[in-house]
Amino acid sequence: MRISLKSIACVAVFGLATIAALPANAALFQRHSDGSVSFDPLLCMTDYQVRQSVAQQGFTHILLNAPIETQIQVKATKGQSVYLIDFDRCGGGIDGVQRLGPAT
Repeated sequence: MRISLKSIACVAVFGLATIAALPANAALFQRHSDGSVSFDPLLCMTDYQVRQSVAQQGFTHILLNAPIETQIQVKATKGQSVYLIDFDRCGGGIDGVQRLGPAT
């Protein structure tokens, strides 16, 4: 059986179009009949992507704690202060920031 490049390109374009048509959170979360919600951690941000996102907000010296479900706590410095950041790995954003004290 011979597969042409044209066939592969058609499948790739169709696959990308299908993914683009899905709502943003459709594949991330699934609501169950008991009211609980589960998520697919493979579709959430990696540690590297979390660090890059936090760095884009002006933070440096970024340390990650262990993730719990979709959340991860990040300790980082901005200016002369150290902050504890609650980051949503699947939603892709900062949920909260608490100043811990001056940077040493």
